[in-house]
Amino acid sequence: MDLIDLETFRQSRQAVPLTRAANAFLATATEQNQAGVEKDLLLRAMTIALAKLVVECSEPGEASNIARSIGESLPRLVAHLERKEEPGN
Repeated sequence: MDLIDLETFRQSRQAVPLTRAANAFLATATEQNQAGVEKDLLLRAMTIALAKLVVECSEPGEASNIARSIGESLPRLVAHLERKEEPGN
């Protein structure tokens, strides 16, 4: 699994289905947060769910590499999104 680059991904054929799937997960997380689930607990639950999904969707022995790729991509994704949320962007 390659590192996730949002700018490149936006230009790909998978951008629309990825956005829809991401928005569905965000909607669920927002509902949980509005229902009173604390953010820390919600983030931990989402991390556990992500790990379970990685294992279930991976070929034997592949999960560790996928998890490493996600871990390497995450700081870049957060930085990209933080820049997008700054005033004037």
